[in-house]
Amino acid sequence: MSRHRLSLLEVALASALATSPVLAGTLYHVVDLGPGTGDAIDNHGNVAGRQVAAPFSALTWRKKQATVLPDFGEGGFARAINGPGAIVGEAADGGVLHPVLWTTDGQLHDLGAPPPGDVSGVALGIDNAGEIVGTWQLPAPPWTTSFLVDAAGVMGPFPLAPGGRSPIVEAMNVHGQVVGTTLAPTNGRGYVCFIYGAKGVVDFGTALDWYSCSATAISSAGHVGGSVGVAATSRVEAFLWTGGQPQPLGVLPGDARSEVIGLNASDVVVGNSLFDNGFAHPFVWSEGVMTPLSELLDESGQHWSTLRISGINDAGEISGSGILNGKTEHAFILRPIAD
Repeated sequence: MSRHRLSLLEVALASALATSPVLAGTLYHVVDLGPGTGDAIDNHGNVAGRQVAAPFSALTWRKKQATVLPDFGEGGFARAINGPGAIVGEAADGGVLHPVLWTTDGQLHDLGAPPPGDVSGVALGIDNAGEIVGTWQLPAPPWTTSFLVDAAGVMGPFPLAPGGRSPIVEAMNVHGQVVGTTLAPTNGRGYVCFIYGAKGVVDFGTALDWYSCSATAISSAGHVGGSVGVAATSRVEAFLWTGGQPQPLGVLPGDARSEVIGLNASDVVVGNSLFDNGFAHPFVWSEGVMTPLSELLDESGQHWSTLRISGINDAGEISGSGILNGKTEHAFILRPIAD
């Protein structure tokens, strides 16, 4: 299994030329992909998602053309797509979810049935070398364990954090860096964030005024987004981490908490700002400004409602889905409009 991981400096240099900055207040044009959910996007604008009607199979859209991905006859979910176009997620077999890989030519590869005693599995990320991370769900504590599949297709446990703590992976970038959450080693906090790279599993997000940290997204530049419990405000806020201590991003006016869904190499962050009842307002954060997504759509957005965003690529394109004309859920790409 390859253990080489790029440093933050190497990743930043490698991605700099491919990055298109998106300024605060940028407007977006909605590109309708058709019925389905848009759950992941790559840097070429290809989207992966799922059908919204039986048989609920995974989908991919390349140049706006939808292709149904094969499964075991019981539906599937697409969770992530890498640079070459390989997709990972899960598919049901006999009522049990297996982590799976769809290769660039659309072939289905079962990464394995859950180990004895486990309930289900899901693949959550794939890098450009073909390494894959995911989780197994257990029926008893610790409830979740993580795995790593190397580029040769060999699956093993995900490396432990210092002190033998078991990480829960959440996301992987195209360079093989991984983020997630693990139990805090000391200090009374419930969880801390981690990043896995050249130095193995490294904790971050341990500032004294934070009582919990969950990392949920990592960009091609190696910067991280997630949510933190901020003691000073007694609320959970989205954060951006570029090294050092993470920066809380706040919430939209009137909301109670926020979370990060994705971010790109220009540090444009997408996520949700939420009421106490969980109702979500999607947002775009850029250059220190958090803006409701509803205020950033051109006239193409007037027939859409209940928008859900799932990711953003380095060109600033945002994937997601919403209700079109009050009827069916459609996948979309939000394309930034040049000034």
